[in-house]
Amino acid sequence: MLLLSECVFEQTCCSQGCNVEECDILHALSHRLLFLFLLLLFLLLFLLLLLLLLLFLLLLFLLLLLLFLLLLFLLLLLLLLLLLLFLLLFLLLLFLLLLLLLLFLLLFLLLLFLLLLLLLLLLLLFLLLFLLLLLLLLLLLLLLLLFLLLLFLLLLLLLLFLLLLFLLLLLLLLSLLLFLLLLLLFLLLLLLFLLLLLLFLLLLLLFLLLLFLLLLLLLLLLLLLLLLLLLLLLLSLLLFLLLLLLLLLFLLLLLLFLLLLLLFLLLLLLLLLSLLLLLLLLLLLLLLLLLLLLLLLLLLLLLLLLLLLLFLLLLLLLLLFLLLPPPLPPPHIFRSCSLISVSVHPSGAPVENDPLGGLPAGWEKRQDNGRIYFVNHNTRTTQWDDPRTQGMIKEHPLPPGWEMKYTAEGVRYFVDHNSRNTSFKDPRPGFESGSRQGGSPGAYDRSFRWKYHQFRFLCHSNALPSHVKISVSRQTLFEDSFQQIMNVKPYDLRRRLYIIMRGEEGLDYGGIAREWFFLLSHEVLNPMYCLFEYAGKNNYCLQINPASSINPDHLTYFRFIGRFIAMALYHGKFIDTGFTLPFYKRMLDKKPTLKDLESIDPEFFNSIMWVKNNHLEECGVELYFAQDMEILGKVSTHQLKDDGENELVTEENKEEYISLLTDWRFTRGVEEQTKAFLDGFNEVVPLEWLRYFDEKELELMLCGMQEIDMADWQKNTIYRHYTKNSKQIHWFWQVVKEMDNEKRIRLLQFVTGTCRLPVGGFTELIGSNGPQKFCIDKVGKETWLPRSHTCFNRLDLPPYRSLEQLREKLLFAIEETEGFGQE
Repeated sequence: MLLLSECVFEQTCCSQGCNVEECDILHALSHRLLFLFLLLLFLLLFLLLLLLLLLFLLLLFLLLLLLFLLLLFLLLLLLLLLLLLFLLLFLLLLFLLLLLLLLFLLLFLLLLFLLLLLLLLLLLLFLLLFLLLLLLLLLLLLLLLLFLLLLFLLLLLLLLFLLLLFLLLLLLLLSLLLFLLLLLLFLLLLLLFLLLLLLFLLLLLLFLLLLFLLLLLLLLLLLLLLLLLLLLLLLSLLLFLLLLLLLLLFLLLLLLFLLLLLLFLLLLLLLLLSLLLLLLLLLLLLLLLLLLLLLLLLLLLLLLLLLLLLFLLLLLLLLLFLLLPPPLPPPHIFRSCSLISVSVHPSGAPVENDPLGGLPAGWEKRQDNGRIYFVNHNTRTTQWDDPRTQGMIKEHPLPPGWEMKYTAEGVRYFVDHNSRNTSFKDPRPGFESGSRQGGSPGAYDRSFRWKYHQFRFLCHSNALPSHVKISVSRQTLFEDSFQQIMNVKPYDLRRRLYIIMRGEEGLDYGGIAREWFFLLSHEVLNPMYCLFEYAGKNNYCLQINPASSINPDHLTYFRFIGRFIAMALYHGKFIDTGFTLPFYKRMLDKKPTLKDLESIDPEFFNSIMWVKNNHLEECGVELYFAQDMEILGKVSTHQLKDDGENELVTEENKEEYISLLTDWRFTRGVEEQTKAFLDGFNEVVPLEWLRYFDEKELELMLCGMQEIDMADWQKNTIYRHYTKNSKQIHWFWQVVKEMDNEKRIRLLQFVTGTCRLPVGGFTELIGSNGPQKFCIDKVGKETWLPRSHTCFNRLDLPPYRSLEQLREKLLFAIEETEGFGQE
């Protein structure tokens, strides 16, 4: 703004024709007047802001005061409402208590009345029973008297009857004499006898009738009394039930009374708590208001200080302006107003030049979650390795009439349309020749590294997309793995493995798979399962146990082991224990030699060498082309050739005998097991893929390096948050050098998940994202144990304060811990 006023003032002076001195004086005056004007304007604005600030603070204070009063009013109103509610509840509870007491008294009186009534009924029943018993006794007495009277009368009549009978007899006797005289008398006596007999019968009938009537009356009385008793019993039962109901009602009322009393106490407690909460809320509100007031006061003080500082700053500027001389007039360039334009040219980013060149036809490079992978649209497969580093670009074209195809399982084969034949062998020139052409992996080379990369190329080119999930438990590792591998189609085992240890946290970025191969190989190759046995007392290499046929499912298990060993080769993992060299020769379809027998059965080898070096006929030894074999106590004879048990071994056919006997020793009792193993292996990895290797190279691919090279280990280790000169790193390597080879292998297994090294040693360690060197990271406190991240070959080593502490923690970690630590 000052620059603009000076330009306007200079243009005015120049238009009026003033000289330079006058223009300078006028310029200085105008400059000071303008500065004073701006200073006054700032002061006015400052005062105006100060007034506005004071008004704002005053209004804010009034609002806070109003809010405080409103809160007090609301709290008082709430207290009054709570008190009223408390009084209403109290009156209601009192009313309910009085009603309950009245009901309780009424029930109690009714209960007493019913009890008295029941007692009266029981007394009445007792009296009635007593009267009934008296009546029964009287009736019995009367019946007894009547019976005695009738009996007496009957006896009298009987006596009269006997007397008359006697008289009749007398008269009959006298009738002979006095027949005529006494005939009339006899008739009269006879008539009298009949009358007496009739009277006797009438009396007897009367007696029976009276007896019947008395019994009938007695029964009627008994029935009436029983009915009365039943009625009284029913009434007593009804009264008793009514009494029980009243008792239950009384108990319910008592319980209701107790519940109401408890409710009343709870309401009192809630009211007291609400009062306390209201008081606390009131106190908090008061504290908040006080804090707000304090904050306002502090804010006001800060604003006043700021305003004072601004005022002092303005005064200082004013003094400086008055003391400093006026500025010089603007130079000549200010009189020519011109615009300065700046042009910005974007710089192009350099294009990245890929030293490997472009991808082959049908290939695409993609990136997912920061990791680069390659898509082969020709076979619809993906892989991590760059195809340009596998020699795919420099492969020669197929001969005329040939075509390369893939099976449904992803296995590559070649079709010769000229002869209408198919083959797994590559027909391109030089693939089977001894010269290596231009570094192509299709050319044959006897160096193990090239053959290993050729095998990896075959695995990658036949890989299948997606992954196969295998979930196992550490307690049943053998059984779980057997069930899942045998239930999966063999070509699905070429997919990326995703191993889950049930009950353990951790994602499989490669470390869990390595440990699974190591642990499962230790289980399946364990001689305790009777599937394999040690080659000798001092030779811990494994060979198939002929006695494994004791298990009826042993061929299925050998097929499973063949698949598992092929998976280890295909996925580049190592197993715990290796096989004998003759077994590897069987896998490579090579014939074992007599020299191979020395390493697995020295006694048998010495026997054959004695036969070879001595004249049998001179020594008097008779041998036949047959050999006895004992398996599980059962001895059987194996004929080395047709009718061998009858063909004698001579000097002429001794070499044939030694050759046949050597072949039999390598295959005795294990032909079916070996075939099952090779069939399972061939289902996952075709055996012809191993045609470049010899038996020692195959062992190295399966088992890795056994002896750990400390110099190679130390050379190929990287550090994070440590340096190679850190004292903890020096202590670590000192502890490792003090260990024997077994402890070093345990440490290697703790960090990487396996005790086997790749073919190239530590420089070719593989992690979840490809090549990953052994890493030591500074993580944790000195009280922590070292932790491992097997998926990344990383050891978390806390900053211990002494060599002894580091040695103790490290040895404890590798000896006592299990699993994957944190990852």
